[in-house]
Order: sequence, then C-alpha cells, then structure tokens
Amino acid sequence: MEAKSSLSLHRALYSLATSKTYLEDVIVEFPGLERRINQWINRISFVQNDALCSMTPKGREIYREQITNGDHMAFEHLFTLFAEMTPEQRNLIERSAEALLKGELQIVE
Repeated sequence: MEAKSSLSLHRALYSLATSKTYLEDVIVEFPGLERRINQWINRISFVQNDALCSMTPKGREIYREQITNGDHMAFEHLFTLFAEMTPEQRNLIERSAEALLKGELQIVE
C-alpha cells in the first residue's frame, strides 16, 4: 500500500474508532437504543478488522500504538476549538503550527 493511501487508511480507522466511542456514549444517554447501536458498533468493528488485514505490519503497529493503545479522542477537543474559531483565527493557528513543526516558532511556558 502506498504511503499516501496508508495515511488515508490510518485517518479512516481513526475516525471509525472515534465514531465507536461516540456511539458508546449514545448508549449511555439512550439505553433503549443499545441493541441497535451495538449492531452499528459491530459493523464498524468488522470494517476496522478487515482494514487491518490489508495493512503492512508497520501500519498495524502504528494503528495499535496510536489508536488501540493510545487516546484516539485526544484531538477531539482541539477540533472543537478549531471549529469555533473564525477563518482568520484558524489560519493563524495553522500557520503557527507549521512554523512550530519547522522549528521557526517556539512556545515558552
């Protein structure tokens, strides 16, 4: 699998894991829907497992490290904040993040 498609698959699996977490929360809010939502969760799990079979060993390792054993919800708060910003604020955050990655910007706590 090419690097670009592997990254896309990784992002798709990340989204599926996040979706499962949200669906599990819906069960808590609406226990009467548990059976139906568990069916949806099982379908998502099938897709995840099937996709893992097509990944390289390195891809599966990254998946387990970042999604299965990691906190796949770690970015959700940032996404929420990002969505609440104006286009100008999002542009500033994006440029700042790129500069931070390049070492051109340093944040001092």
